[in-house]
Amino acid sequence: MNNSITYIPIPRRDIDEMIVEVTHLSANSSGALLDEIHIEQPIFLDFMEYLTDHSLVSNDPSVFSQSEYRYIYLISVVMLKVLIDSRHIFREVTWDDLNATIAATQPLANEIFANPAGLADIVNQLAENHPEPDLLRFLSDACHQRLDDHPDQPPIRAVYRSRAFLILYTILTSVMNNREE
Repeated sequence: MNNSITYIPIPRRDIDEMIVEVTHLSANSSGALLDEIHIEQPIFLDFMEYLTDHSLVSNDPSVFSQSEYRYIYLISVVMLKVLIDSRHIFREVTWDDLNATIAATQPLANEIFANPAGLADIVNQLAENHPEPDLLRFLSDACHQRLDDHPDQPPIRAVYRSRAFLILYTILTSVMNNREE
């Protein structure tokens, strides 16, 4: 008898509904959402705050504009909320977990930086074996086009899309690595 549990990925529809929900929250509701994320996965809001003055991938802490940073923050909140609301259970990610993920994804970062124009192809290859293929593609899509309620504003500048994707991928991978079976 096989006792393993099949992992059921989050459908893209749920992800798209979450971005609409999150972008239309009132100030009080958005505060409650951030409190919920901070209770479930406290390091990620600290991690995003850390990124305002530091870069994971360069010595230049001012890589992203303020608008880009806010958008990356928004996409990370959407990702975390959809994971928290899913049927899956995730253990709390620690700084050690996050640092281990950063180290483990260094070869991927090197591959992406060697061929930034090939980011979409790399994401499609990753998605083939990823437990959350739609969420992974959503993160990539979010780096290329605005998925929030400001479609007239530019997404991440092309030169920084790889960096933005790696930040989001690092968060996703850290959470997925702490998934309870």
